[in-house]
Amino acid sequence: MKQVPVEAWAAELAACRDAGYDVLDMIAGVDRSEWIEVIASVMRTSDAACELVATRLDSDHVIASITDVYAGASWYERELAEMFGVRIAGAHDERPLLRRTDEGAPILLKSTVLGARVLTPWPGDADASDDAKANRRRQRAVGVAEDWLVSDGGSHE
Repeated sequence: MKQVPVEAWAAELAACRDAGYDVLDMIAGVDRSEWIEVIASVMRTSDAACELVATRLDSDHVIASITDVYAGASWYERELAEMFGVRIAGAHDERPLLRRTDEGAPILLKSTVLGARVLTPWPGDADASDDAKANRRRQRAVGVAEDWLVSDGGSHE
């Protein structure tokens, strides 16, 4: 994986394209707590060679758009913006991609508190009362036979 400064992101991916890496496979974000890492995977179809290019975003979370280099980058850039709060300088399309609005904190940041996780009592919670544990029933997964807990000589264990 090639690490580049954020200022060289678009230029490095343009150099990859010029070197024959003609397909943008994906762009992903990773919240590393201290920074956000953005990784792009590009591929050369002539010999199936792949290259990974990564950069770290500082606290301002701004990165240059590469849609002029790889047209398919627009989708990934919209996802980065929506899920990680990354601002894409020169973005051609800033509409929300997966959520209905851009309200609220970016949901894939570790610092974002998701209300459903806080308010939902989870099965197996260590703080649950003994009465609540006694009333829980074991659930079977979708597609598992109803007698999955019944032993028939060891075939289910």
